[in-house]
Amino acid sequence: MRSLIFSILFLLSALAAQSQVITTIAGTGVRGESASGTPATAAMLYEPVSVTVDKNSNIYVVEQVPNLIHKIDTNGIMTTIAGTGIFGYSVDGTPATDCTLASPLQVAIDKHGRIFFAELGSYSIRYIDDSGLLQTIVGQADTGFNGDGLAASLTKVRWITSLCFDTLGQLYFHDNNRIRLIDTIGIVHTVAGNGVSGFGLESQMATSSKLLAGPLAVNKLTNEVYFSEVSRIRKITSSGLLQTVIGDTVNGCNETYMPALNAKLDHVFYFTIDDTGQVYFGSNNKVCELKSDGNVRVLAGICSAGYNGDHILASTALIADPFCVTVDYKGVIFVVERVAYRVRCIGCSNQLSVPPSEKLPRAIMNVFPNPSYGSDINISIQGIEDENVQYKLYDAQLRSIVEWSSESNKTLRIPPLLHDGVYMLEAHVKESTLRTRLIVN
Repeated sequence: MRSLIFSILFLLSALAAQSQVITTIAGTGVRGESASGTPATAAMLYEPVSVTVDKNSNIYVVEQVPNLIHKIDTNGIMTTIAGTGIFGYSVDGTPATDCTLASPLQVAIDKHGRIFFAELGSYSIRYIDDSGLLQTIVGQADTGFNGDGLAASLTKVRWITSLCFDTLGQLYFHDNNRIRLIDTIGIVHTVAGNGVSGFGLESQMATSSKLLAGPLAVNKLTNEVYFSEVSRIRKITSSGLLQTVIGDTVNGCNETYMPALNAKLDHVFYFTIDDTGQVYFGSNNKVCELKSDGNVRVLAGICSAGYNGDHILASTALIADPFCVTVDYKGVIFVVERVAYRVRCIGCSNQLSVPPSEKLPRAIMNVFPNPSYGSDINISIQGIEDENVQYKLYDAQLRSIVEWSSESNKTLRIPPLLHDGVYMLEAHVKESTLRTRLIVN
């Protein structure tokens, strides 16, 4: 039963994101800095560039400027775990909270829970050890390329902008015009790129091709490495060949739904692949996903940047510069809006915004069980006495399905002939309108 419920919840989190709610989890929309220990929703951000979530649902936010790495715990408190806010280089063995960082860009978590990050300005990958001290895994004091087959500690690198682990524990990283990895015994290898900037040909051997590679992600189902390349997302196949997964060679803006290879992208930065192999990315002020059917669907945003509030359906939300998109093991999607100084999530709350009411300031509607596996549900509305309530039910596209009247705070039978899926339940109580998500399964 537990495995069934987990499977259902994971499936529901991945489907019908149009019916999921988007909300801000960090940042106020005002550029600035806040003290460590501030609630994340009240904390100002200066230049957020990436977000990562660990297996315990802690959220890590990297600010390239002012050179800080933050952790948002499950209570929503944001604490600085690395950096002092000053650009600089601190030697290994320095407490992470006392060190200066040089343009950190992205965090990756290994299987032991250690925090690795790309440090662009010091030409290295560094990590925080179990004692909270800063250590270097790859990179020398100067930049360059001194070949493959060396231990990571002896290897020179140039510009490291992205990193990720595969299921074997190998660490992949983007190094200028190459994609390289540190294997499980600490040796560095190049897996794509010959060091020359340019577009590699389709089906060409990755190690002999030109690259304009950007951020990386690993498909954990196949252990194949994906990378962004201006107007495309490509991968290195298990045979070592280049293959385009999303996009063509023309920059542009996606339609709502289209075949992946026809999609028009523009400067895809940090993207992610969930445990089912679906790709999530930001482009042209939109958050999109590559579905298993081979089509790209827009989850939020239009081709113009904007902000139209929180606790609204993601499909109606405006987005500003989705520089990083990632997803946790529950299927919740996190988005860094770099120029809006926010981190937002799609699916971490099902509570839609409710117009304010002077008469019922605390009225809250709850539905149990939700997901519902049978035909009966219990609807309770806190903050009012039993009274007649007008209910309306909408599908994921906000089309009205059915409406009925009933007393509040009683068990109701789900209207017949409803398909399994995600719905929005609306209750009109006096002068208030309450809404919540109802999952039928």
